[in-house]
Amino acid sequence: MKFISAEFIDKSLEVANELNDETLIPFIDEFTKSQPEIAAYLLSAIEDGITEDENEILFINGIIVWYATVLADVKLPKISMEAIMKADEENEEALDALAGDGEEDVVFDLNEIIEKHPQSELLDFAASVAIEDEDIDPEAEVVIFSFLKVIVDAMHQAVE
Repeated sequence: MKFISAEFIDKSLEVANELNDETLIPFIDEFTKSQPEIAAYLLSAIEDGITEDENEILFINGIIVWYATVLADVKLPKISMEAIMKADEENEEALDALAGDGEEDVVFDLNEIIEKHPQSELLDFAASVAIEDEDIDPEAEVVIFSFLKVIVDAMHQAVE
């Protein structure tokens, strides 16, 4: 997949911030029709011990990630659950290692993962969502980052 710059992420955020009661549901419908398996995967995060509010934050930010690819004119196929689970398995080992380190090591390792990733801007956005949102419990940060990273990886691999 071509590199998704911060410009497209910022535009996607602007669109999301301008949504209102009349436009939110059609926007979510567009996402769930375009990427039903990604939507289902994001909603399944509630099973990983995050709250409903945290799951809502994850879901909306997953839509923002997807919409940045739309704005960048990426011809994204429907991502299968098999592709998502493959990306999830590939990430599980690396993120488990992060979760076991001390806090300073986690920040360093996370920065390294972001910088080396072919979609570094999308991962930087994912990290900022997980870490900077005050409504997210520190224990949920790794879950939210890992779910967003998995969908970025699955999308990237599908178009690579």
